[in-house]
Amino acid sequence: MRKLFLTLNLIFIVATFAFGQKVQYGLKAGFGFATQDIDNQDVSANSVTTYYINGYADLHLKSKFYLQAGIGVLGKGAKQYQNAQTNTITLTYLEVPATLLYKIDLPTLGKIYVGAGPYAAMGLSGNNQLENVNTTSGSSITFGNDGGYKKVDYGVNFATGLELNNHLTFNMRYSLGLNNIATDNDPVNTNTNSVKNQIFTIGLGFWL
Repeated sequence: MRKLFLTLNLIFIVATFAFGQKVQYGLKAGFGFATQDIDNQDVSANSVTTYYINGYADLHLKSKFYLQAGIGVLGKGAKQYQNAQTNTITLTYLEVPATLLYKIDLPTLGKIYVGAGPYAAMGLSGNNQLENVNTTSGSSITFGNDGGYKKVDYGVNFATGLELNNHLTFNMRYSLGLNNIATDNDPVNTNTNSVKNQIFTIGLGFWL
């Protein structure tokens, strides 16, 4: 994670000198609907509502292309069903995304953008709320090869949004996890072969 963050900073420094452009900074936050792609025929999944907060920087590359990178806290997880048991998995990650954006000018209004790029994330904390016919209980989830999930998650982001001339932004993003975060200590079932995070987020932001 630290290597990726340093790499993104290096890209910004090199690009700033190469293109002679200033970096613009902003903040954004909102909510999301997270779920997991689970390779286990006995387990099904539904979404849970979660949140995100992110600081980011935009660098104008050339023409209508921009490089955006940031760092933030993001909630992921899923509501998992197995027989008469429900497990509500909530996971908190520190995430570093890098997105190549294409922005189109909207006269007198601002810009609309679309883009895509990779992300890397590190698990910070997690919780499993278990419910069945007779009991309800909660337990923490640890990260690592010996924990409930692997500590590192990575994948691809697809983004779109609107940037107004008054510095207010509207943001939407879909994140497709590519890393299998399952371990032999899966919180629901040890027969799970693969778990990959997915999340759709929507929120507001502003340029500093």
